[in-house]
Amino acid sequence: MPHVLLQVIRFSSEARPGTLEGPFVILRFPDQQDPDMVYVEANSDQYPDDVQRYEVVFDNLRAAAASAPETLTLIRNMVNDP
Repeated sequence: MPHVLLQVIRFSSEARPGTLEGPFVILRFPDQQDPDMVYVEANSDQYPDDVQRYEVVFDNLRAAAASAPETLTLIRNMVNDP
């Protein structure tokens, strides 16, 4: 799908995605009157005040992950050489 970007973080990476409360989603809404939110799966709470903190974490994870073309190569190699 053209609107999806897939990147993987290698186990050998120094990035530690589990250092926060668990999986999270940053929610952005088209109406600027609706504040951005962070949904943290581990406790089902929403955190409007922590959006910036989670954006930094997400940016760091993206930077530590393989690029989209590298990710595709890694997945192809795993499929072709299990």
